Amino acid sequence: MRPFVQLTAKGKLQRLARLARLALRHYPIRVRELHLLSIQTNVLFRIDTEDGRRYVLRIGIQYHSTLEQTQVETEWLRALVREGEVQVVRPVARVDRALVTAVAGAPSEAEIPCVLFEWVPGQRLAEHLSLETYRELGRSMALLHRHAETFVPPASVRLRKWTGIGSDSEAPAVLRSRKHIPHLSGPERHVIRQALEKADEALGAMYQGDARPILLHGDLHMWNVHCEGGQLVVLDFDDLFLGHPAQDIAITLFYGHNRPDYEALCRAFRAGYEHVRPWPLATDEQLRTLLIARRLELMNYSIWALPDAGPYLRENVARLRQMLSASQAGRSTWRRRRPAARALHRWRPPRP
Repeated sequence: MRPFVQLTAKGKLQRLARLARLALRHYPIRVRELHLLSIQTNVLFRIDTEDGRRYVLRIGIQYHSTLEQTQVETEWLRALVREGEVQVVRPVARVDRALVTAVAGAPSEAEIPCVLFEWVPGQRLAEHLSLETYRELGRSMALLHRHAETFVPPASVRLRKWTGIGSDSEAPAVLRSRKHIPHLSGPERHVIRQALEKADEALGAMYQGDARPILLHGDLHMWNVHCEGGQLVVLDFDDLFLGHPAQDIAITLFYGHNRPDYEALCRAFRAGYEHVRPWPLATDEQLRTLLIARRLELMNYSIWALPDAGPYLRENVARLRQMLSASQAGRSTWRRRRPAARALHRWRPPRP
C-alpha cells in the first residue's frame, strides 16, 4: 500500500473515506452518503443515513488523540449528557455500547480513534456574539469546571498537561531554537525569549500547589460552540487536558482581542462564570501571562503547520511586545468598576 503522504488529494480522500466506512460498520445506522467536512487537526465527515438522520464522524489524527485519551473524552461527554446541566455534543454508542472505534490504515498504520457524534444544528457562536451569549459561554465553562471537579479519570490514563510551551505537544517548543526561526531578527528573538521565560514559569507553577488538576475543555472558543434556539452547545472536546480552570479561561479569552467590544465581552463572560463558581484567576497579571502563553503556543505550532511561518511570527512578535509592555505597566482591564460591569455581575440566567 502506498504511504498516505505520497497520495494525491483524491487518493487521500478515498483512503480516508474507506477508513470512515470501516469505523461506521460498528454503529446501528445505515449509511447513505459521506461528505468530507474538513481535514485539519482531525478529519471530519458528515454522515447522511438512509432514514434521513445526520451525524459527524471524527477520525482522530492528532498526535494526542490516543485511544485512551479519546475514551476519557467520550466518557466525560456521556456523563455531561446524562446530568444535563450544560449542553454538549453527544457521542453515539456502537452496537456493543462502546463510544470509541479504533481502526488502522490511514494516515498511519497505528490504530486511530474514531468517534461518531450526533449532528448539532445551528450556527457557530462567532456569528452570534453578544454580551448575552458571552455571559452564557462563561456560565457554560463554569458548569464544565464544576462537573470536572467530581469526574475523576482513571489514574492509569496519561492525560496531557499544559506545564510549559510545547510541553506534551505534537509541536515541540521549536521557538526556543534559533535555527527554527531564522527569519526573525535579534530583537524579535529576544521578545520571544522574554515571553517564554514568563509563560513557562507561570504554567509550571500552576501544578506545584495543592489544588488537584481537573479535566479542561482546552479549546473552548467562539468557533467550537454552536448557538441554536437561544442555547449554546459545546463541541470539540478532543483538546482536553488536565489543568486548572484559569488556563481554560485564558484560552477562551485569547480570542476576539481585536474586537472593539472585547473588554465588554470579557466582563460578560466573567459575570456568567461567577454565577456558578468563584472566578479562579488570582490577579490580572496571571491572566495576562496565560494569554501570552496561548499566543506562544500558536506561534510554536505555526512553525510546524505553515509552509512559511515568517509573516505570522513577525505579526505575533509585535503583539507579544505589546502584551509584555502591558504586563510591566500593570494595566488592568478587570478591576475597573464601571456601572456596566457592576450590572453584569448582578446578571442571573433566565429561569427554564
